[in-house]
Amino acid sequence: MKNLNNKTIKVILASLIAVALIIIAKPTQSDEVQAATKGEDVAINYVPGYGIAVWNGYIEGSFTGQYLNHGTTWKIVNTATDTTGNLWYDLGANQWIDSRYTQNAAAISQAAEQASNQGTFKLSFYDPKVLGSNMGYSGVAANLSVFPKGTKLKITLSDGTVWYRTVNDTGGFAYGNPRQLDVAMPNYAIPSAGILYANVQVIY
Repeated sequence: MKNLNNKTIKVILASLIAVALIIIAKPTQSDEVQAATKGEDVAINYVPGYGIAVWNGYIEGSFTGQYLNHGTTWKIVNTATDTTGNLWYDLGANQWIDSRYTQNAAAISQAAEQASNQGTFKLSFYDPKVLGSNMGYSGVAANLSVFPKGTKLKITLSDGTVWYRTVNDTGGFAYGNPRQLDVAMPNYAIPSAGILYANVQVIY
C-alpha cells in the first residue's frame, strides 16, 4: 500500500475535525430530565457565561437580538414543533427558544434532591456542654469520609420532624459506624428512646 501524502493526510484530518465539531455543537436534552410542557418553567442549559438566541417564530423565525443566559429560568406559555421535529417553547409575546438548549426546571430540582438523599442513618445524641465543649447545638458528629466537616444536612425523623445540622465534629463511633450521626442536643431535649433512625439529605 502506498504511503499517504501530506495533502491527503491534511484532508482526512480536516474532515475528522469537522465531524467532531458537528457532534460537539449538536444540542441535546438530557435523557434523565424530561421536556417541559405549557405552564412549566425551563432552565437554559447552554454554556456558563453565554446564552441562547430568542427568535420571533419557530418556523423560519428571525433572531430578535435577545439572548437568554445559561442557568436562567423562564415560564413556557406555549409549545410547537417545527418541520424537522424539533420542539420549541414560546415564552410569551412571540418569543421562541429551541427546547434542545433547555431543561425542565422542576425535573432538575427533583433530580438534585434525589441525588442528595443519603438514605437512613442511625442517630445517637450527646450534649457538648456536658463534655465541656462550646460548640453549641447546631452541629452533628459524623464519619468525615462520608460527610466532611461543613456539610449541611437535612435530617427527617419518621414523624416528619426536620432538623438542619452542620457536620462539625467526629468521634470514635464514626469509624465503626459510618452510617451513624451523633446529634448535638441539650440533655433535657434528647429523645427518651436514646437511639433513633432518620432519613438524611445533603443540602450542600
